Amino acid sequence: MRCLVAAGLMTVLAAPAFAQDCTLPYSSFEIAVPHVDLEECPGDLGGEGRFCRATLATDHLHVYVFAEDGEQCLEEVQSFGEDEFEISIR
Repeated sequence: MRCLVAAGLMTVLAAPAFAQDCTLPYSSFEIAVPHVDLEECPGDLGGEGRFCRATLATDHLHVYVFAEDGEQCLEEVQSFGEDEFEISIR
């Protein structure tokens, strides 16, 4: 899984440059990176006008935060170690 996520991100980042203010639009991330949609962003990552997606690799949960408006640009990434998160399935 780690290689798949890394390969996906490298493919996206190697693509032609996007608008200067948007390094990674969600439309590119969605296609290139295997992920799950989070119902809500964890902790202080949430907020008005943001949504989160997550990947799991090498005992770390990586949360990607995107803006809801415009190109839905990546705003932040935060990683959590295996002792910092729980996964529940509904």
